[in-house]
Amino acid sequence: MDVAGVKHSHFHIRPITTAEDLDAVARLRYQVYVNELGRRPEGCDDDLQRLQDPEDAYSIVLAAFDHNKIIGTFRITPVSELEKDSSWRELYANKKFPVDADKQYIFSRMIVTNEYRGKGLAADFFKTAFDCIRETGGELAFLHCQSHLVSLYEVMGFRRYAPGFVHEEAGFRIPMVMIAGDWGHFEAVKSPLLMQVMQYPPNVSLGDWFEQEFPAHSKPGSVRVLAVDDFLKQFDERLMDLSIPLLDDLDGEEKQQLFLSAEQIASGPGDVLLNKGDGGSAMYLILEGAVEVSSKKRGQRRVLTTLGAGQLFGEAAFLMQTPRSADVTAIADTLMLSISNHAFDDLSETSPSVALKVLRNLSRTLCLRLYAGTMD
Repeated sequence: MDVAGVKHSHFHIRPITTAEDLDAVARLRYQVYVNELGRRPEGCDDDLQRLQDPEDAYSIVLAAFDHNKIIGTFRITPVSELEKDSSWRELYANKKFPVDADKQYIFSRMIVTNEYRGKGLAADFFKTAFDCIRETGGELAFLHCQSHLVSLYEVMGFRRYAPGFVHEEAGFRIPMVMIAGDWGHFEAVKSPLLMQVMQYPPNVSLGDWFEQEFPAHSKPGSVRVLAVDDFLKQFDERLMDLSIPLLDDLDGEEKQQLFLSAEQIASGPGDVLLNKGDGGSAMYLILEGAVEVSSKKRGQRRVLTTLGAGQLFGEAAFLMQTPRSADVTAIADTLMLSISNHAFDDLSETSPSVALKVLRNLSRTLCLRLYAGTMD
């Protein structure tokens, strides 16, 4: 596959073609996964400090270069090349889709070294990968992501369609699919890839099939509200950001005071956490796991958004004591912090500086939600 790649003033992206470059990619993976993130994916070689997968042999492995130095990598795997018993086939349920396997691809192993994060490489990997699959007639691209990143991938053009799963090395993940020729969907979410998408033939029928097959996920869950450049910058920064916005600027002791004033709640997949129309005065901070926010219209359930670790729900009822505006259901083993009005009033009296910081962070979150039109 001939892909020119993406060039910047300081770095460029292209498929690797030599054993030397593949070795450099394997070392970079080890550096990031093991040394930086503390994870140990299958395929780690501690003696050589390399991480290589069998899929590398038949995948397109992209690499980002700063001059001759590899600073990031991204893999594109043709579904048609997977072993028949590959766990990926079951994970993504590829056979459900009315598209030949040689037109389906899986995106994985996107890595950017620490010093180059926030410089636009993540978005450029997706742009290059999109061209890569479309130039060979590819129609579908699959990936799985952390639940708190679902909204970002939705704006890029991906859609949820299946339950999440627990990945042995990465924790709870959510499968997503991009219908590369569904111009209407890319336009609806205002995807930054739209102009690129329209350089290739559309496939309206596949988009229509998706809406019939997966009605709960048929409508866009997220829409871009930022300027394209601002969104791509946010996309790049948040992919590796593990911070919790509600706890910004709180030191260790202040976080402890907040946690002691609140209640921890554990739930399992399928547990209903909130019902639309119910009263309530608490907001919830997700510490681990994921929840699904949904509503019903004419008997048809529709998923509005998916939230994960570090994200909030129930803020409107917490602030204004209004009825809950949507149903919220746990879709994984989930641990939450429940912050009630009463508990927050007590915190305001005993630790006013902590309460002020929390309110300031909550205000920022609400402004973003309101701006995006997704406030609960």
